[in-house]
Amino acid sequence: MRFSRFERKIVVALLAVGFAPLVAALLLGRGAVREAYEVGVNNRIRRELESSLRLYTDHLRVLRDNADLSKELVEADPELGLRVAEHDLPGARARAVALMGSHPNVVRIQVAAAGTPALDVDRHPAEDDTWRLLELEGALAGAPGTSLTVTTATPWAPFHAHHRAAEIVKVYDALEAETAYVTTTYLGVFIILLFAVIVAAVAVG
Repeated sequence: MRFSRFERKIVVALLAVGFAPLVAALLLGRGAVREAYEVGVNNRIRRELESSLRLYTDHLRVLRDNADLSKELVEADPELGLRVAEHDLPGARARAVALMGSHPNVVRIQVAAAGTPALDVDRHPAEDDTWRLLELEGALAGAPGTSLTVTTATPWAPFHAHHRAAEIVKVYDALEAETAYVTTTYLGVFIILLFAVIVAAVAVG
């Protein structure tokens, strides 16, 4: 079936009327949908999440530095080294207990001589869901031929919080990546509906 010249003009007019809101949707609708979506997904929230993650990371770094410092202070303690070198086990044990009192994060001090345990002072239960234990190796000053192991305990809570913060940032990254997809999909559906209306109008006309 062929259209007459007049009918073609009518079709063109219908298409023009139909495409006018379509162009408006492309220019205005996309921005409106994106703006609405970004109310909850925006750079300000992302910066706050990343700042929180950095704080947790810095906290964990401080905890590790504190553990290293405690180990260094124990291995450099002259009295503990002297007691071990003189095979004064009661004196070495008393000094180890005193060092633990000065460094609350230290929960176990072990000294071995020629591979044989010479001292083992432990004041903390095994690692569980509350405490994270870290063993640090060193050399006891003033007691040649000995090895030192200092165990520190840190609450698991900061590590769990850091993990949660990292997961939230990861999820937010995914949400940001989906912003364009959401707006494009929404407008794609809208365009299809408009096109269907235009086709229907032409068919009816």
